[in-house]
Amino acid sequence: MKLMKKQNVYIVFILGLLVGWGCLFAYYHTNAAKVPVQQEQVKEKLVSKVEPIAFSFDKKLNLENIQQKNVIEKGDNQLQISPFKSLKIHGDEDVDSLKIGRMRLEKEDLGEDIAHYSILGDTIYLHKGATFKEDTQKEISETIVRDFLEIVPAEYREHLTDYHVYQTGASYMFIIPPRKEVQSAYSLGVGHLEEIISLDKQNSKSRYEFEMPFIVNALGHLLYTMPNQIDVEANVGQQISFSESIQKTFNKDSYLRQFFTEYWKNVDLKWIDVDETTWEAERQFFKLNKDNFVSLYARKDIYEDFAESFKYFVLTKSTDLDVTKPYTQKILFFYQYPELVELRTLILTKMVEYEKK
Repeated sequence: MKLMKKQNVYIVFILGLLVGWGCLFAYYHTNAAKVPVQQEQVKEKLVSKVEPIAFSFDKKLNLENIQQKNVIEKGDNQLQISPFKSLKIHGDEDVDSLKIGRMRLEKEDLGEDIAHYSILGDTIYLHKGATFKEDTQKEISETIVRDFLEIVPAEYREHLTDYHVYQTGASYMFIIPPRKEVQSAYSLGVGHLEEIISLDKQNSKSRYEFEMPFIVNALGHLLYTMPNQIDVEANVGQQISFSESIQKTFNKDSYLRQFFTEYWKNVDLKWIDVDETTWEAERQFFKLNKDNFVSLYARKDIYEDFAESFKYFVLTKSTDLDVTKPYTQKILFFYQYPELVELRTLILTKMVEYEKK
């Protein structure tokens, strides 16, 4: 896909702006994509100057022991012919952009949405009261969610029931936790609509290529919140630690609980349980454990670590993996599940089909 130089410069500028938000949408995800806390389970906010320390985990996995190699190769071939390149490890390690993003999110919340849709299968229904300023806003908003529904198979999003559009917000795309009355119903959120529209006006395929990593990250969050993975009523009214919450909330064989056991059991419990840390402490934690994470904001918590590692699993060729690095273990983790290997290939195939339209 060829673009004029002027268009390239403009798109890079737009991407630069959005990456500043996108890199740190972990700060919103940390509250939005994690398991919702019940109203009865009120925990006093813990703010502490916990000293970050290094941790490690065993390196057990390699591609030689993984089955379905033909399916993996098919997915790699789809990625090879797609416009998407393998993701760069620690590609979000721009301190200035991340710090600016963190400061922005400390001052800004999502506010009121400008549109609310219900999702039923592959169909969306617009609720009354939408405040789109022009038809383009409505058109792009609906294109984004349809892209998401097209890429993500229905069986992995049965618990995704709503879609909200925001004029600004913490990120380009994120998952919103359930309402109290419907604990198994999650929502997809999209923010910074005007910037997305600007990118789409340059080239709709550029917008699609930009949104794909966000779609895959959001799917990563949906994976561990599927009804067969979680017991949303497990911790009601209990004052327990984060690690205890993982053990009680997620089923024994669930993706996230297994991920926690393999890669987070050695993380300092004081660090995990603290609600707020300083930017300097977070940066130091990443510096001490850089090789344990695929990206900078993956280090925020286990939820982001899981979703980011899943994103790299889908959007990185298996032949490009550096098996000497600890973070590669987290990517290989997903190759253990035949259904996720199939899902990866299906997603990559759909990406290529979209480009041919």
